Amino acid sequence: MSAGPNDDAIAAAKGLEARGDIDGAVAGYVRVGSVDLAVAALMTARRPGDAARLLLRVLNVPIEKMSALDDKRRRAAKNAAILFSQAGEAQNSSEIFLALGDPAQAASALEKGGDVAAASRLRVKYGLDVNAFGGTPNAAPSTDSSKVRKLEGDGDLEGALRAYLQLKDLRSAGRVALALGRPGEAARYLRDGGMPFEAGACFARAGETGLALESFVRVSRDDPKYRTACVHAIAIAKQLNVLEFALDNFLARFVAGIPQNAGEASAFYDLAQLYETHDFAESAQETFTALLAFDPSYRDARDRLARLSRDARGSAMAYAKIVRDDVAFRGEPDTGARDRPRTDPRSHHDVQPQPQLAPAFAPTHTPPQPAAPPPTINVFEAPLSALPPGALVAGRYVIQREVGRGGMAAVYEALDQEIDERVALKFFFGGAESPELLKRFKQELSLARRLVHPNIVQTYDIGTHQGAKFISMELMEGADLHGVIRMGLGLPRAVIYLMQACAGLACAHDAGVVHRDIKPSNFFITKQGPLKVMDFGIAKQMSAPGLTKAGFFAGTPEYMSPEQIQQFGAVTHLTDIYALGMVAYECFTGSVPFTGDEMVPILMMQVKDVAPPPSSKNPALPKELDAIVQRCIEKDPARRYPSCRELAMALDAVRVKLTPPAR
Repeated sequence: MSAGPNDDAIAAAKGLEARGDIDGAVAGYVRVGSVDLAVAALMTARRPGDAARLLLRVLNVPIEKMSALDDKRRRAAKNAAILFSQAGEAQNSSEIFLALGDPAQAASALEKGGDVAAASRLRVKYGLDVNAFGGTPNAAPSTDSSKVRKLEGDGDLEGALRAYLQLKDLRSAGRVALALGRPGEAARYLRDGGMPFEAGACFARAGETGLALESFVRVSRDDPKYRTACVHAIAIAKQLNVLEFALDNFLARFVAGIPQNAGEASAFYDLAQLYETHDFAESAQETFTALLAFDPSYRDARDRLARLSRDARGSAMAYAKIVRDDVAFRGEPDTGARDRPRTDPRSHHDVQPQPQLAPAFAPTHTPPQPAAPPPTINVFEAPLSALPPGALVAGRYVIQREVGRGGMAAVYEALDQEIDERVALKFFFGGAESPELLKRFKQELSLARRLVHPNIVQTYDIGTHQGAKFISMELMEGADLHGVIRMGLGLPRAVIYLMQACAGLACAHDAGVVHRDIKPSNFFITKQGPLKVMDFGIAKQMSAPGLTKAGFFAGTPEYMSPEQIQQFGAVTHLTDIYALGMVAYECFTGSVPFTGDEMVPILMMQVKDVAPPPSSKNPALPKELDAIVQRCIEKDPARRYPSCRELAMALDAVRVKLTPPAR
């Protein structure tokens, strides 16, 4: 019996799923009504949030009307709530459970997501047991609680405190401990009771500033006290002179706008100074710019902003060093071309293809290990050859082998004993004499940790070993897209890779991050199939679209948009779409449209010249792909695809035509 059209379509979608094109597979499943298979594919890819959104999209019912759903559709809505909870999207999960008439599950979802205060408010509102987080419903207040409140009212605070602790009512215990003049003790009760803002205030009152900062950054972004918590957190960070990644993440929404009052303006000023101190000049510029939008004459903010802009002009040479070191680390041929920067030598046709694909993080061979490494070494001053197999790093990682090294970093495969998984450790050993390199290292980690997606290289943590900073990241095996192009890349596979690049970049753009250095060597093709976006070292957040770093730009000339050349600091996500169009051009033709031996002519061509259609170099290229590439590389950003998602949809329509039907 021959397969029907739906069977063929499902088989084709399963083929896409097997090759790592999850989004393409999901679209295929949905087209033929196989929503369960689409959800399963997203779950296998560890994307429960996307699976939940798919279910809601198929249901096509506003949350406030879910109470009227029939049993089958209610089950689908409940599954969406459960998936949101698994994804850590507690608020979405709770709203659906409430709409379905299940406040206990709604409260449990909030507790699981860490928002115990909101869960407690729900339990009070719906007459559930407030004291037992996640416990059984109990509409009547307990007699014990009434007795304890009487103790407190009679002035027996020590007795009330002991009783509240027996009842596990940590919030009331915190209130009583504070009344007893013991703010440190109160802070711990409040912290464990899910009141991070109040805990932070008590820790600060007790002089435990480190714990106060840790508590404030745990305040939910949706909490009415969030902005006040930001002001307190900045004040403590300034006092301690610290700028940790958790704090930077916490403040992202606060600094995305402008100050709302004089207190917030003072916090913006302090934060901008903190960014300066820790070598985040661009973040400092953006924060000063927002402050001046609130008050154009605020203190010396305008002078400080002008000085930062002048300093940025001198950073081009530092960027050249970054590029040279990164070239050495990746093992690419360094002819000095990118020191200026200028033409990437890989774009010339006279370069002979490599005999095999070069692995970026985990080569198939094991590099030779030193016979007798010294017992200790400072990696800021010497190579990392002192880390032999079996060496323990930061009390957690066991070195397995060295994977690669260059002038900027060395990468090791290691076993993370805490999670029993192999990871890559990237050691950075140029920071002592180069603050710009250390800044780039911090920038890459800070941004990458915010971006969790199957098509983005996952970065886990930062640490220090023997004086050297390192980051732990996802261990990958395979080759970068540049190597794959040189070995030969068919159109169907090229389109799939470009769609996967779109998916990863869409995640970054949703988070307000522009990559600014899209090129084939920053796309890694894993042996398992999926493409991963790498290297957010010169990325920026789109929080100050009017900001321009005069006199400075970075990127790779062959892929840079006109606006990136002219206004590096003011680019939007559309600059990544332009660069991705140049990558597509190279995938389909084997070369980029603008090349040369000098940097300036290439930059001028990017700004002024219209690239010849890719079909002029590859007559076999379908007209649809020809049109897609030409729209991506329009000089005017407004004429390009407005988002990576729309670009991916256009590519998917062509992919369907290129993919032979399953047999």
